[in-house]
Amino acid sequence: MQSYENQSPIYIKNPNSSHLLFVNNTFESNIGLKGGAIHIDFTARNEPDFYEFTPFVYFKSNIFKRNMAYFEGNSIYIFG
Repeated sequence: MQSYENQSPIYIKNPNSSHLLFVNNTFESNIGLKGGAIHIDFTARNEPDFYEFTPFVYFKSNIFKRNMAYFEGNSIYIFG
């Protein structure tokens, strides 16, 4: 069983050295506890070493319609 934090349609935990790109997507009628459509959790992120990049999240030309979260972040929840 999943813990309550990661019950979102898209859940990403600790994306070290990752570039998350969300471009030209439609997120419609999603429900989650934290983050109706997307939940990104950076809580255990380590400091990058010389060859790693600092992770970042990029959103462009996305559509969010009728998304709902029970606690926080009706469409997007980013923590950490």
